[in-house]
Amino acid sequence: LTMSTVPSWEAVATEYREIVDTQLREANLKAWVLDAIGEAKARDQVIERILARLHQQVRYIGLEFGAAAIVPRTPAETLRRGYGDCKDKATLLVALLREAGIEAQVALLRAGEGRDFSPELPGLEAFNHAIVQVGGKEPIWIDPSMSQAPAGTLPLADYGRRALLIAKGTKAPVLIPAVNILRNLQIETREIFLADDGPGRVIE
Repeated sequence: LTMSTVPSWEAVATEYREIVDTQLREANLKAWVLDAIGEAKARDQVIERILARLHQQVRYIGLEFGAAAIVPRTPAETLRRGYGDCKDKATLLVALLREAGIEAQVALLRAGEGRDFSPELPGLEAFNHAIVQVGGKEPIWIDPSMSQAPAGTLPLADYGRRALLIAKGTKAPVLIPAVNILRNLQIETREIFLADDGPGRVIE
């Protein structure tokens, strides 16, 4: 499966959105979402609970062959299999968040340490990774393939790169904001107890 020749980023986003929307149709996820969020009401808490349950039930495996290199699996299939690649998990997370009433869309980017894609050359071949953007006054970027990362935390190399939102109204790539130290802070505390005789103790 290949994309037809397209003249603009708007056309790329529109054509890929049709693919994603086809996979999202008839996604029956209400019971799953209600069970995952429990009594949570605040948006951030709902997002974190959905993301945590997603990581528990679906592991990331980067297997992409044939049409699966472009077309994500349906949310139901990804949940049934218990694993998926980046676009499978991103599409599933979008479906779950939308079921919870939270605006979300798949976003494509070229991840890694290498050079970013050129905005002058529209095409799906520019991308090698799919993540999720939660809309709002301050959008939240989520990489569902990172099982240990909370919402709003991406690999450091992905900050400041361009991404194409697979959403209505997309005209051109957007810039993922530069890294925010407050959202990427990890504090580790170690207490070391030295013994007069025998082994010591370390509490981490």
